[in-house]
Amino acid sequence: MFDKNGDGFITKQELKESLKNIRISVTEAEVEEMVMKVDSNGDGLIDFEEFKILCRNMAAGGEGEARASDLEAEEIKIDSGGVGGDELRDAFEVFDRDRDGMITVEELGSVLSSLG
Repeated sequence: MFDKNGDGFITKQELKESLKNIRISVTEAEVEEMVMKVDSNGDGLIDFEEFKILCRNMAAGGEGEARASDLEAEEIKIDSGGVGGDELRDAFEVFDRDRDGMITVEELGSVLSSLG
């Protein structure tokens, strides 16, 4: 779970620790850059919409610089045949084995190890 305290936001520290738990090592500068790229409201935290963009960036290997303000453009692409909200939710549910709305390190590890 990235949002350790359950307040609905991911801090830079929570992001760094969560990535470390899944064996992704990042520097403070890299975390700062990741947050800066998606933090559309400038509060220094990552909310759910910003987290979705961060995940898209990470899945694309960090290519491009999507921002939360680009979400509308992404949703337009989604409607024209890209990955939509339903597909994203379905993918999330593959990882969220106990259906509690959160992906634990154990759940993530289980799915990743089943992929080989």
